[in-house]
Amino acid sequence: MVTYKIHFFRHGMAEDPSRKICLGGRTDPALTPDGAQELRELMSTYQYPFAQKVYTSPMLRCTQTADILFPDTEGEIMDELRECDLGEFDGKSIAELKGNEKFLGWLEGKNPPPGGETHEEFGARIACAFDDIIHDMSEHYLTETAAVTHGTVIMGLFAMCGYPREEMRYWAVDSGCGYTVRTSVSMWMHDNCFEVITPQPMGGEAAEDEPMTEEEREWNFIE
Repeated sequence: MVTYKIHFFRHGMAEDPSRKICLGGRTDPALTPDGAQELRELMSTYQYPFAQKVYTSPMLRCTQTADILFPDTEGEIMDELRECDLGEFDGKSIAELKGNEKFLGWLEGKNPPPGGETHEEFGARIACAFDDIIHDMSEHYLTETAAVTHGTVIMGLFAMCGYPREEMRYWAVDSGCGYTVRTSVSMWMHDNCFEVITPQPMGGEAAEDEPMTEEEREWNFIE
């Protein structure tokens, strides 16, 4: 049975974290100079995996990250890997939204962002993205690829389909970090699941060097 490995990575820093801006599927800043430099330093310190192809969100922060992490790898932009549509919240700061009842309700899972995606719509879209990746790998005889996307996409997909089963915030990762997953066509088609096998990048396991605080996990969920 053929098994497939996909290395998921979160994009580099595209906004000053101290500003706490909600970066969704509508706000499209480039990587900051510090964000690009941080990725290069990670590459010089840790071992990033081989990939026969890299799938990326169309957002600039992801395509630029892919160019840094996988400069010589064939790429494909997948709109389904785009960040969650945050509707009226997109591009606004937490300071602007902190008194907004709809924003607080969204954080608590009570309502979608006005004009944005529901949890169900977002979940269906990112599951479709994974399905398309598996079909493309199968069709083109690829066994090891990468996906550069967003923190919420990784957390949402892994919470829905990943083993071991963990809540969404458990899968929060830093910029330029992520996880490798493994599955097969039958495992995905029959059970809609994959196994999370290791954090990335390797060589120092940067994704786990300093476990995130609850506050950091909360911010990863928003950004």
